[in-house]
Amino acid sequence: MALQEKYSAVIEIINSNGGRDVVINEEGGVLNINATVPYPKDKNLAWDKIKEIGGDSPADLVADIASRAGIEHDFVVIPHHFGAHLVVGCADA
Repeated sequence: MALQEKYSAVIEIINSNGGRDVVINEEGGVLNINATVPYPKDKNLAWDKIKEIGGDSPADLVADIASRAGIEHDFVVIPHHFGAHLVVGCADA
């Protein structure tokens, strides 16, 4: 439980930025975090916090944080009066 407290800011970033499929367990002195966040920027925020807390390669943490960007996008097709269509999609923020 001590490692969950140490890396609680990372867990909070994941949860507050739309983290899905979040699995956290502590075993043998290592905290395992598996999660999926919406965008690469959310993943980068989590990794920046990991590095701030544990350094570039923390020995007490194994993290697999993926982003859904590129997998799920909403698009709107707007008909144009010349017969062409304009496709508007969401971009990675």
